[in-house]
Amino acid sequence: MSAQGTRFCSICNRAITNPKRQFCSRECRHVSLRKRILVKCQGCGKNFEILPYLKRKTNYCSVACYHQSTFQRRERKCIVCGQSFIAKACLVRQGFGKFCSLKCQHKTYEVKRILFKCWQCKKEFEKPPSVAKKNPHFCSKTCHDDYLRDYVTRICHHCGKEFELPTWETKKGKGMFCSRYCYIHYNGESTLEAKMRHALEKLKVNFQQEVKFGKFHADFVIPEKKIVIECDSYWHESKYVKERDDRKDTFLKKLGYQVFRFSETQIKKSVLECLQALQLF
Repeated sequence: MSAQGTRFCSICNRAITNPKRQFCSRECRHVSLRKRILVKCQGCGKNFEILPYLKRKTNYCSVACYHQSTFQRRERKCIVCGQSFIAKACLVRQGFGKFCSLKCQHKTYEVKRILFKCWQCKKEFEKPPSVAKKNPHFCSKTCHDDYLRDYVTRICHHCGKEFELPTWETKKGKGMFCSRYCYIHYNGESTLEAKMRHALEKLKVNFQQEVKFGKFHADFVIPEKKIVIECDSYWHESKYVKERDDRKDTFLKKLGYQVFRFSETQIKKSVLECLQALQLF
């Protein structure tokens, strides 16, 4: 600024006519914003200019320098087992690349892991001292949940073997079989059929159970009115079983029987409402 109060542009050294501006023109202002700083390339070591806001901890003059420096590999020897391995050059510069695996790295730790025994599965497991302070009793969350569940003892309807299962599974109607094999090979009545049988006996209806018609079996047959009752559990919703049930219904209708199918939801809700549709009383 001169003695008379005139200000000059710091870029082109011309006088500034507008007192509110810092530069004489818009072009000079853009030039000031394009000022660059000198940095050193981390890859090749050359000095180059960049804008101030682009400065990082590691600067590279080109993409080629970046790839060569960051993706470079070096052969190292494990300080524990002496085995040779390949490590990234960028990690070696940061002080890493001393161990070939986590197993070798853990061998250098002064503090060893503490051995515990799971309360549920009785297997032994290891935990570091930081976790051992909490005195863990279970090797996994599954064992923890199983240990806290209430178990009940049931007898398998097929093989007669005793087995345990959680209480919440019995509320869903499970607990009749110890395995899937016993479930598939069981030929007795199901829970739904038992409910239907008790309801028919209570109403004093003359019926027959598990009647064979050719290659098919009917759950319940009322011979006086030529009515067939089928109790369909959830697996009757599959495509294959539906096709088989359709063939069964067609065969029974040709013999002059009326077929009534009731789902698991309907029977569990009210068996009497299901039997009202048959007009037996």
